[in-house]
Amino acid sequence: MDQMTFEMDERKPTQQERMVYALRDAGALGVTSREFCVAMGIFKYSSRISELRRAGFIIRAERVRGTLYRYVLARDGWAADPSAAVNDRCNSNQSVGE
Repeated sequence: MDQMTFEMDERKPTQQERMVYALRDAGALGVTSREFCVAMGIFKYSSRISELRRAGFIIRAERVRGTLYRYVLARDGWAADPSAAVNDRCNSNQSVGE
């Protein structure tokens, strides 16, 4: 039974975290909407971009052709703990009108 023990502390990165890591790695070349969908499996990438923008990120969108866009990270919005920063800012923005 000990061989089947899992470490519960390890978690998969969120879609937001994966997108920010990809945007950081790409630098000025950016990441295309196709790369978010096909390579990363993030089909609601525009929703995640909106959430990141509300969390303090500046992400530029450049139309490449047709419906293909390239996203470039212009300003990183994360504090020391990326998951806490995104979750805290997104949650605080949702409760603004209450």
